[in-house]
Amino acid sequence: MVEDKSKEEIFILIGKKHNYTTQTDTEGQFRTSFIIPNEDVQEIKQTLKNDQVITYQAVGDNGDQWEGKVHLLERRGLSIISDIDDTIKISEVVDKIRLVANTFIHGFRVVSGMPEVYRGWKERYNCSFHYLSAMPDQLYAVTKDFIDDHQFPDGTFHMRHFRWSSASIYNFVHSVDTKMHKINHLRYFIFNSLRSLVLIGDSGERDPEIYGFVARKYPKRVHQIFIRAVKGEKGDEERFLKAFEGVPREKWMVFTDPINELPKDLNITLSPS
Repeated sequence: MVEDKSKEEIFILIGKKHNYTTQTDTEGQFRTSFIIPNEDVQEIKQTLKNDQVITYQAVGDNGDQWEGKVHLLERRGLSIISDIDDTIKISEVVDKIRLVANTFIHGFRVVSGMPEVYRGWKERYNCSFHYLSAMPDQLYAVTKDFIDDHQFPDGTFHMRHFRWSSASIYNFVHSVDTKMHKINHLRYFIFNSLRSLVLIGDSGERDPEIYGFVARKYPKRVHQIFIRAVKGEKGDEERFLKAFEGVPREKWMVFTDPINELPKDLNITLSPS
């Protein structure tokens, strides 16, 4: 909630039939889950323009109200799971000073060509997009504005919560917890659906190592991997060969120029849902 009020009772309203109650934790955050019958979901979808998204209302015990989105995923299909910083937004996470400046001082800058590539995939495959980031969820609002302003496909956001006990934003982004944050979310997609995954990240963080690990462990689920080389690295460099050891070479690619290097055709045939 906006004021991050702890122990606040939250009422969640979905459609006309479903009301749920939860409570914020000590940092004013809440996480909950519930099951809605498919027939009720279909009924709600009929009242909305986008049949892949339904909305909900979250009402605080003081009467404040906010609207959120629930993105609906078919069991089968294609999911594009994309990092944000230095993949689609220039952050320079390898440099402490520039990371802070690009995050909190300067306006967000887009990686040229990435919006066009993502929109092309969305139009061609009607795929879902999931933005998996090491950045604090306190930056969600400005990050969502960045996605909208540059006309990236809408999607879900999976960010980490920054606690003031963290030493710095740089250490927060590069921590072991960030690695596990990404691995655990990728496992969630794998365990809870039969969707094919395209993973996109960059060489500034541990994305090659994380994606390589997941691709080796779940080879049938990871369709392709694309890594943006933030320093102009080549795909035959030792780091990438080690990170993707055991992953077929045709499954992964290191790129610098999205428009000219990333494929428009992902060479995938999607099964019926």
